[in-house]
Amino acid sequence: MRLLGVDPGSVRTGLAIADDSVPVATPLRTLRHVGVNDAARQVAEAIAQEQIDTVVIGLPLALDGSEGQAVRRTRRFASLLQALAPIPVVLWDERLSTASAERALQAQGLRRAARRDVVDQAAATLLLQSYLDSRRDQTWPKDPAETNHDPGGYADQHANQHASHHAPVPSHPQRRRGRR
Repeated sequence: MRLLGVDPGSVRTGLAIADDSVPVATPLRTLRHVGVNDAARQVAEAIAQEQIDTVVIGLPLALDGSEGQAVRRTRRFASLLQALAPIPVVLWDERLSTASAERALQAQGLRRAARRDVVDQAAATLLLQSYLDSRRDQTWPKDPAETNHDPGGYADQHANQHASHHAPVPSHPQRRRGRR
């Protein structure tokens, strides 16, 4: 099974690709587009070119797990993409993936202009790798068509479409205990 990671943005959308046989995400390319319709069309073309079986789209939840304008845009993008390429779509929590990608690229010494060209595909790679890692650690079915965990309601709104959503990070992480 071939998977496509998508980090959608308002001007650029990053793509990453992976194959189940070697579950390692690699950057594919960054698409430049005008509007969400153009972005969905270009991603649908990439799906056909790369013979993708499942799409993993980054869902930009707020740190507290709430949904804002960016999540609404992403859900609209996912809906448009599903109409153009009727394959399973997984919405995946991508909190801080772009910030993490930016820091990693900065640590490699890339200048701002060079980072701008690759940060979106680096973020798509991070989110796709996160998805792959979670599937490797699961004991329940690995086929996205067999899962329907979507607290945001995307799957309920699109009954014949498949959606998934990474469980939110707890808002109150456990504190470390000191030495005894």
